[in-house]
Amino acid sequence: MKRDGEERLWYNLDKIDPRETVYVTEGPIDSMFIPNGVAMQGAGWLSTLPEKLRKSKVVFIFDNEPRNKEIVELIGKYVEAGRNVVIWPSEIDKKDINDMVLAFGQNLTMKLIINNVYSGLTAKMKYTYWKKA
Repeated sequence: MKRDGEERLWYNLDKIDPRETVYVTEGPIDSMFIPNGVAMQGAGWLSTLPEKLRKSKVVFIFDNEPRNKEIVELIGKYVEAGRNVVIWPSEIDKKDINDMVLAFGQNLTMKLIINNVYSGLTAKMKYTYWKKA
């Protein structure tokens, strides 16, 4: 249930530790595989974070869909805003975290996430290559 003034629904927001890095996924199932993960119930632009996350290091993890115009544009918006985003390596052909965990296991998937968090100019460069894959 959405409270008045809330932009969107959040999954697992009540169970995360805001002092640790918070990983934001598109959907609840993907967030279940990530320590300190929450889901923003669908891909979309967030102009502001929930109060609980405003002082946290937040990493946005979108599906690995360089051919999906909406996802590509959305990631570009987060990159331009200077947010921390995961830009998947081109050799990864799995669509989302759930598929990656099934293929590689949870530990390797988490390493992939941690090693591919970018922001600023590096994110812009990685994003440019990723969206052309």
